[in-house]
Amino acid sequence: MYRAVWKILKKGKFSMLFPNVIAAARTLAGGQWALGDALIKDCGPPGNDGVRNASSIKIAAAAEELFKQGLMSETGNPYSPSTLRDYRDTAAQFSPGERSPGVAFSVHCKEMAEEMEEKRAA
Repeated sequence: MYRAVWKILKKGKFSMLFPNVIAAARTLAGGQWALGDALIKDCGPPGNDGVRNASSIKIAAAAEELFKQGLMSETGNPYSPSTLRDYRDTAAQFSPGERSPGVAFSVHCKEMAEEMEEKRAA
């Protein structure tokens, strides 16, 4: 799997790999949730228990493609791979039905981080 992903990435044809991510970043209609959901579709979900599944490579390539297309975060800065990974991981942790519309995305993100820390400590 890694070789196939690497061959595509070496060719620099990122936009064809990330149509949902690019569309979500262009519209910003659903904010971080939409971008997180798009990253799951285009780059894959997080690996089970931290198992590598090449999604980090794809997320880094998606960040590069967003930058090449001039699509910046809400702060006006380029999206970093770690920020995109946080969006993806948070969207994967909370299905659309579990998301509280009145609660900020960052609160969901913090809750996810605390749950993961509790799992590690157990």
